[in-house]
Amino acid sequence: MATVSTAERNAIVDQMFRVAGEDAALVGHFLDFVQTGLTGISWATLMRTRAANWAPYIASGLSISAFCDEAVRLAAAYAYART
Repeated sequence: MATVSTAERNAIVDQMFRVAGEDAALVGHFLDFVQTGLTGISWATLMRTRAANWAPYIASGLSISAFCDEAVRLAAAYAYART
């Protein structure tokens, strides 16, 4: 298992948001990727926490909770599809 500092974890999630914007499917792909590659970290929880404070999401009026639910659902679907 890799050792990833809190600052690095935050940077990874922030970069997911920068690249994917409000595309829950793309965030789901990124989430699946980091959950697979960097185990032992609660990426979905971190993503939800960071999304709640992500200024572009707040400014756009995005339903952040529903967005995160969909990203987590899709990440699970992508992981299941590999099995």
